[in-house]
Amino acid sequence: METLSSAEEAYLRIRSLLLSGDAPPGTPLSERQLSERLGMSRTPIREALKHLQRDGLVTVGGRGLGVIVAGLSAAEVTDAYRYRAALEALTAELAAERSRDGELSRAQLAELESRAEAVEVASGRDDARRASVANLRFHQWICTLAANTFATESLTRLWDRIEVSSLSNLTVDASWRQEVHRDHRELLEGIAGGDPVRAAEAARRHIHRAAEVYSGTHAHHEEQR
Repeated sequence: METLSSAEEAYLRIRSLLLSGDAPPGTPLSERQLSERLGMSRTPIREALKHLQRDGLVTVGGRGLGVIVAGLSAAEVTDAYRYRAALEALTAELAAERSRDGELSRAQLAELESRAEAVEVASGRDDARRASVANLRFHQWICTLAANTFATESLTRLWDRIEVSSLSNLTVDASWRQEVHRDHRELLEGIAGGDPVRAAEAARRHIHRAAEVYSGTHAHHEEQR
């Protein structure tokens, strides 16, 4: 197994901190404080922050704030979700093509169904954080089944930015949760059935629906700040 460099380790640990929600958008990130928290020297911390800035997860704040956790504006939320819808429609289509062509195993398709069920279980228990994680794992697996490196790289960066800014769209009412489950089931059936058109349309519709909820919740949150 390849050993991580100190900068790579720092990057992964700070990224995990941001994705956990412990440092919401606007939070200053001090090299000194991160060094003390992670038990690492400031040099790899500095390199990691540069990498995270390239990823769009942190930015340089004004008025001497230094590096702060980046968030998405209302306009950026719209742009991010339009891009996500296009990419996830593509990965769903590719996964369905591979299923149609016999390139996916029963175990791989069973894993997709298992992940869809995990979203339903977590959201049914009103466990927003666990449901959000399960939801992402479902979409990540579709990306894995698509086997397209470029789409995977782009979506990973995009998911990270949305997650850091996220006010989970799985915290809304039960009717919305049911729509999420129906969308996931249709995606699952389109992929497992080897129907690229159905899978792509289901993915695109699902993400556009999520965008509407997210944008409304995000706007409401901004009004309360």
